[in-house]
Amino acid sequence: MLEKNNFFESPSEWQNFTDYLIKENRYVLNERWQRFIQSILHTSKKRKSILKAGQILARARIGINAVETEDEEGSHYFEYPLPPDQMGAPPNKAATAGRLNPSGISYLYVSSDEETAIAEVRPWRRADISVGYFEILNDQRIVDLSKDQREWIAFDENLTPDQIEESIWASINRTFSQPVSPQDQPLHYVPSQYLAEVFKLQGFDGVVYRSALNNNGFNIVLFNTNCATLKNWQIFNVTDVEYKFGKSARPLLCKDEK
Repeated sequence: MLEKNNFFESPSEWQNFTDYLIKENRYVLNERWQRFIQSILHTSKKRKSILKAGQILARARIGINAVETEDEEGSHYFEYPLPPDQMGAPPNKAATAGRLNPSGISYLYVSSDEETAIAEVRPWRRADISVGYFEILNDQRIVDLSKDQREWIAFDENLTPDQIEESIWASINRTFSQPVSPQDQPLHYVPSQYLAEVFKLQGFDGVVYRSALNNNGFNIVLFNTNCATLKNWQIFNVTDVEYKFGKSARPLLCKDEK
């Protein structure tokens, strides 16, 4: 059991930790944040889940393979999904930095279903998408970040230790789920990459977190890219993209200069 001073201090502790990694020290933790990581590992035991062998998960890639053939009647185009070697995780030497993997280290990113997989590649209307269906070969021991959803107000002095813990894990889930603009990726992926490394060293095989692009979907990242095999794949065409929105409760109005 952890010592009393190893428990989480505040719901804002995860945000403070991410600021530390991004703005102060990226590779070496001071004593305070070493204790914080130990608290994360201790409470991760309650969030362990098993991804069973045989489960089918989806992975999407934008693009298809168009093949031209010729016969006596002229040229014909046939559309196929991207080849198998382009549907799985890239080799390490081709792996760019992602939400959980640093540059040069490849992980397998998959989703709970084809709808989530397609949404995660952020396609445009009329885009052609190749979707592969991967079968898990062996049971995978994963950390489920999606179990905690409520983030509590940091300055609430009446929060229980369980509420603070839930809030921190909900914040972690949001960090893993939230889309990041291309120009912000290198820095904003540092906290999730760091925590993925911590989980991997503790013997976990991957991480599951909620999708920010499909309310009912989940994303799964598996550290061993050979733990699943492509069973089949097919083409989808995006027929429409819809965004729902509402006005802010306090919109800012521009005043004419005089």
